[in-house]
Amino acid sequence: MRDARKAMDVRREQRDHAAHESELAERERRLAEREQQVARAEARVQAAIAAQKRRLNLQARSIAERRESRVASAERIRELERLRERELELDRRESELVEREKLVDRRNELIVQRELETARQAVEIASRETETARRATELAQREAALAQAQAQPQPQEEPWSATVPVGLQVGLGLSIERLSRLVEQRGGEHPDRLAEWEAYLVFLGEYASGDEPLPSAFDALVADVFEPLLDEDPD
Repeated sequence: MRDARKAMDVRREQRDHAAHESELAERERRLAEREQQVARAEARVQAAIAAQKRRLNLQARSIAERRESRVASAERIRELERLRERELELDRRESELVEREKLVDRRNELIVQRELETARQAVEIASRETETARRATELAQREAALAQAQAQPQPQEEPWSATVPVGLQVGLGLSIERLSRLVEQRGGEHPDRLAEWEAYLVFLGEYASGDEPLPSAFDALVADVFEPLLDEDPD
């Protein structure tokens, strides 16, 4: 009896031990599966973290590039604004320069007109003086001829055509051609006198042309007006 009971206890212990081992094996299997699941989950998490890091890096790089692009765009805008300001300033200065050039042109026109008028008046005065001198010469010649006729019954008179009036005698021997050549050659040394000289050449041309010497009645006028060129003329 006692041995049967003992055998039963042993079998029960064996069954309990086998059941416990089976339970432990099952727990180990389930634990292994859970460990595998956790490992796979961790791998997925690590992959997700790595992918998230890559996305974050790409976003950061994109943000940096956009920031640099905005900075570059802002700098380009500022540069364009500076260029626009310079362009506006140049336009303003150019407009002012155009107005100044117009004002200078108007002043030059007035100066030329005054020079022409002055030259015309001077030439007219010299012409009147020449005419006065010619008439005085003719009167003196007539008086001399009359006196000679009264003193001598048969005077030997010279033809009128052979007598050159004093006022029309050649003096300095300057011609329009020579004066024009002097103005052309040395006028650049006296730019403030060019308009005046050109005006006088126009009006003096009415009394002599080409290489024809000007009447001596214009000597004083020519010597005064063209003095700088005559002083430098080696001829």
